[in-house]
Amino acid sequence: MEQRLCGKRLNKIAQPFEKIFIFRFYGNGYKEMMIISAEPDASSIYLTDKIEGTGRTPSSFCMLLRKHLIGKRILRLIHHPPERTLTFDFETSLLIWELRGRSANIILTDEEKKIMGSLRRIYSPVYTAPEPPEKPSAPHVVRNIFFDILDSSSLHAIGDELPSLFWGIGCEDSLRILKKAGINSNVSWNHLTDAKKEELWQSWESFWYEASKGKIPFQEGSPSSYLELNAERNEFRKKSDKLLSFIHKKKEKILRKVQKQKEGLKNTADAENYMRLGNLILANLTNILPNSDCIILEGEKINLDPSLSAIKNAQQYFKKYIKYKNSFWILQERLAESEEELKYLEMLEQNLLNSKDLSDIDNIAMKMALIDYHKDEKIILSAKPQILSSQPRRFFLPGGGEILAGKNSAQNDYITFKLARNEDLWFHCRNTSGAHVILRLNNSGTPISKAIEAAARIAAYFSRAKNSSKVDVDYTLIKYVKRAMPYSPGKVIISRQKTITVSPGIPEFLSGEK
Repeated sequence: MEQRLCGKRLNKIAQPFEKIFIFRFYGNGYKEMMIISAEPDASSIYLTDKIEGTGRTPSSFCMLLRKHLIGKRILRLIHHPPERTLTFDFETSLLIWELRGRSANIILTDEEKKIMGSLRRIYSPVYTAPEPPEKPSAPHVVRNIFFDILDSSSLHAIGDELPSLFWGIGCEDSLRILKKAGINSNVSWNHLTDAKKEELWQSWESFWYEASKGKIPFQEGSPSSYLELNAERNEFRKKSDKLLSFIHKKKEKILRKVQKQKEGLKNTADAENYMRLGNLILANLTNILPNSDCIILEGEKINLDPSLSAIKNAQQYFKKYIKYKNSFWILQERLAESEEELKYLEMLEQNLLNSKDLSDIDNIAMKMALIDYHKDEKIILSAKPQILSSQPRRFFLPGGGEILAGKNSAQNDYITFKLARNEDLWFHCRNTSGAHVILRLNNSGTPISKAIEAAARIAAYFSRAKNSSKVDVDYTLIKYVKRAMPYSPGKVIISRQKTITVSPGIPEFLSGEK
């Protein structure tokens, strides 16, 4: 790597994923492309000829790297074994890459190692190398130490023992070594035969030899495709978890509000009683003595304010009547709004649970941004401007015909009002949020009753009721499905519907997305 990079000038930096950077060098008529990854479970650095996808808005750290490194010539690469760090000397700046599992980091410093920026935040103003490891270095351990350490270890699975006992090896590398030796990762060291232990050592030695020659094996495809797949999976999980956490907090807040609103409605039930008490006071003005704090009328004790006259006491009860009467309608309206918002959040939650890729997450994030759900909590999401960046689920009936299922509210609206035809059937789980499902028969050889049941089972499966044993699903012709007003994607009003009770699931006789 040093021979291919030294003397070349850096002319481009891209950031396809949050923790993956692409550096492009040029010099002597040749270009080199280097990928640096700080992903927790796929930290690596390598040169490549093929780059797939760089279309991400660069982070502030990426912009900092561009400011200080672009146009600079790389002078040397510095590595201090057994430390898992690599330093790139860019004339006036140093770029330090730390391969430390979950703590993997990329740091930019000046020549005196004063930190200018880092991918993961560092609180010290000056860079200091990581502490020397207390465990033996995996690439440099010799045979007798390797066996002694494992012989004295506890009876844990060997797949967990290797990363915990040796420094410089992760879970992925451990599994590759065990797979090459033909050993189950759940077996303990003490249960291995002497022959298997020797095979493990040979596999271990071979792996680190290949690693020292720059031939670290990847499970599938090129290193680039492996890293991109891993980074996309991590980003999907991170965004999904953040959105789900935010939705859960929002739901808890609304549920508390609903509870208070219901308690307020119970209090308004006394409004008519305040009117009755006020009328009783007016009807018995001559019987109420001045400065009385209470009076018993018609067998009921009525509290009075002794500083007020009887008429003003009656007026106080009338004011309470008006207050509670007015608040009854206000609370009813607000309660309906809260319950509607709760249903909407449940729909977003279900869409998130059904999402399978980043485009689905971005659609939901954009939907939440439109209703201003993020103003009280910062969630870092790169929502794309297009409404539909992924396709709905498609299932095919034997002999022709298909079933479409939306993944989110935008897709539900799209397949119902754009893709569906008047003769198609529309399905949705009753009284709960879920996917809109469209059944297109297209002269299918499948019996109509069997096709309807299949579509209903899919509608039940992609809903909040998917874990129920039996679910009611409404269906009707698409021409009887209208948009609800005020408009909100996915909200509809249906008529002339029928109901079928089914078990949630995807029938085995269907082909397509499972």
